[in-house]
Amino acid sequence: MTTIRRRRRCAPASAIMHEIFRYWNGWRLRGPDYPSSQSFQEGINEYMANLALASSGMSDPDEFYG
Repeated sequence: MTTIRRRRRCAPASAIMHEIFRYWNGWRLRGPDYPSSQSFQEGINEYMANLALASSGMSDPDEFYG
């Protein structure tokens, strides 16, 4: 499967995993000042979503681990 097709296939799964991690994580990563910690929260959510997809084999681990 080409890289572009794989990315298209994984895009919805990545978004779902991102939201699942956000829901599971709740407000644990929230700092005292929400706007200053929001980019950190989003980054962690995105990292964990991509890690879960690479670990499950839904995306190419070589693309994730680089």
